[in-house]
Amino acid sequence: MYVFGGYYPQQISGVYLNEVLRLDFGSLRWEKLEPKGVPPIARDAICVQEHDQDIYIFGGRGKDGSFNDIFSYDMFENTWNQIQPRNVGPTPRISYSAVVYKNDLIIWGGGAPSGCYSKIFRLKLKKDENENMGRLERLKRISNNDAKIMKLYAFNEQFSDVTFIVEGEKFNCHKVILSSQCKYFENMFLSSMIESQAKEIQVPDVESSTFQALIKYIYGQDVELDEKLGKDLFRLSDMWSITKLREKCEKYLMHIISLENFREIAELAESLNTPKLMDVVLDFATKNLKGLEEASTLYSLPNTLLVKALFKAVGTKE
Repeated sequence: MYVFGGYYPQQISGVYLNEVLRLDFGSLRWEKLEPKGVPPIARDAICVQEHDQDIYIFGGRGKDGSFNDIFSYDMFENTWNQIQPRNVGPTPRISYSAVVYKNDLIIWGGGAPSGCYSKIFRLKLKKDENENMGRLERLKRISNNDAKIMKLYAFNEQFSDVTFIVEGEKFNCHKVILSSQCKYFENMFLSSMIESQAKEIQVPDVESSTFQALIKYIYGQDVELDEKLGKDLFRLSDMWSITKLREKCEKYLMHIISLENFREIAELAESLNTPKLMDVVLDFATKNLKGLEEASTLYSLPNTLLVKALFKAVGTKE
């Protein structure tokens, strides 16, 4: 949660504020941020709105009167930017109503010493594709300090702009985070595919528990593997080219291979064409040839795998 500005009353005169504070809902700790850029003049009586990972503030009241300027705060870059509208906007005012609808910031009403207002103003906020691409490139350089922001927003409906539906379960996500961490999602959201504009996307042939674990990983949260999840995530991360998660799952499967799960892991290594895991599979077959024969596992393998295992066992190159 972000907090900006406000008014602190004192005995003689009050103090207007322009600080930016953030509450981490995970740790329940407040943090005072030090944004880059020129901040708005200290003020209160504003209405804050979010759009595309930016926080917008308009107008308000300070020690020298009311304002009609507009600023955006980039949460990921921790930067203030003053917006210069192309035409004349609302007059200075306080205590107005504001809402973001699609790509528009809509302002209604408010007050000033001269009275109250009833007109409606609209400011287009839509960014062009080049600007969105620029933001995406910046997000790819997210530092470790900013990783806690991603953890905070995992499955959080706040600021969510896309929902995945998996086995009937809904997962609230954020295109900009998914795209910055995964090439598959970047290509999806920047392409002309239907999914690039859809608010809800159906994900077939994936279990909800597997998808949840994958999203947790993308958002920087810890994922504890078990045998089933390790195999399922290995397939999904391979299909969606999430390299580090794929490597994590591959190493896990290397360590848990046994007589009981040998066939499944061997077939997985073969189908996904993973040389490192296949080497471990063949080494295991060589060292446990008798056990695999007794368990009737060895000769139930597909022919290609069986040939590889037998060649490895007798020390002959294919």
